[in-house]
Amino acid sequence: MLRSVLAILCTRVLTRLVTMAAGILIARTIGVEEQGVLGLLLMLGGLLAGICDLGLGMGAVFFVGRQGWRADRFTGLALPVLALSTAAGLGLFAWLAATWLTDYAVALQGANLAALALFVGANTFTELYLNLTIARQRIAQYNLAELAFAAVIVVATLLLTARGLRNASVYLALYGAARLLVFLYLLSRQEDRPRPGPLRETATLLRYSLTQWSANLFSMLSVRVDALLLAWYIPRSDRVDLADLGLYTICLLTITRLMDVQRSIQTAFFSRVANEEASRAVETTNTTYRRSFLVYLVLSAALIAGGWPVLWLYGPEYPAAWGVLTVLVLGTITLRGNAGVLMLYFSSVDRSVYTVHTHQISLAGNLLLNILLIPRWGIMGAALGTALAFAAGKLYLLWRYQKETGSRWSRDLLLRPAEMRTALGDLRREVGAMWRGGGR
Repeated sequence: MLRSVLAILCTRVLTRLVTMAAGILIARTIGVEEQGVLGLLLMLGGLLAGICDLGLGMGAVFFVGRQGWRADRFTGLALPVLALSTAAGLGLFAWLAATWLTDYAVALQGANLAALALFVGANTFTELYLNLTIARQRIAQYNLAELAFAAVIVVATLLLTARGLRNASVYLALYGAARLLVFLYLLSRQEDRPRPGPLRETATLLRYSLTQWSANLFSMLSVRVDALLLAWYIPRSDRVDLADLGLYTICLLTITRLMDVQRSIQTAFFSRVANEEASRAVETTNTTYRRSFLVYLVLSAALIAGGWPVLWLYGPEYPAAWGVLTVLVLGTITLRGNAGVLMLYFSSVDRSVYTVHTHQISLAGNLLLNILLIPRWGIMGAALGTALAFAAGKLYLLWRYQKETGSRWSRDLLLRPAEMRTALGDLRREVGAMWRGGGR
């Protein structure tokens, strides 16, 4: 499992660094206020894509990876549902944008709304096929798709910024078009056409995926509500303006790129633990939780220490947000990072309700604290509210996991110095083996 994790991890780190470089070029070209518009659109796009997904991406891992469904059987059921949900979701959002979200008009007009639709549609279908590729253990194909996406982004960004284009819609459309190309590549690599199945199988698929979807929906809301509320307060509070939104969303996007490390660890982890018997699955979860904490600790330290120069690369205005970045890192990476391992354990044993409760606690806390703190402290209030809300959710998740599995913090979940040395040694050996074996 570790070698699969490392193969995905190395690809993700590389692609996220490349796309971060593209993001730096974009931010320096369009300016901090237009970056606020782009950042808001990216937050909304990710949220809408997650809503339209209906949990079918996780369903690919479960049904193809664990239940042994053929890929054509799964896609024959999933694709019509995904097409319908995406069309309905985008239609509903377009109506809301035109009738209710008038305070977001700076971001939801004309070309911006069209680019948002392309971004959402491309992401929903691409994520489904990326998860299907992982479920079939086609790591090389997955990595190639991710690298191709990064290559398209950076080349197109160089061309667009060289022309001095300053519209957020252009760059959002670029991200959507690049994801669409990845989808077409993955689709071309499938050996069999989707095979329609009976309605009872569609019901079975939705019964599982919608459970995962509810957890994912609350998760996405809990990590995006701060940016959405900041945008909401722009015309209502003198503590927040469009430039502040630009600063804050750059911090969020920087963290989000590194938080993809979490998905690298968990993608390989889930497909393994879902196939183990109960006691062994708990042991694997405990070990993965302990050792992955080391990864997040190193990431946190690196991002806090290097945060100021990274923000400076985006432009001279951005280092002012270093304190905000630090607070967000402590809440989202240091405290919450490896919580996903426990969440996926609950998913593998069909107890996702506890994951939903965790995200509900984080969401409720984030909403309440942001409403209280943003009018007082602006973007720092948003960062503090997010960090505290995530800490509360993590404490609940730990309590519930220990109660359900009989694990104990001091005995099973606390990483000790001796194991830290062993984990680092294992990591060095696997990196060496992966390098010699070409990352297979």
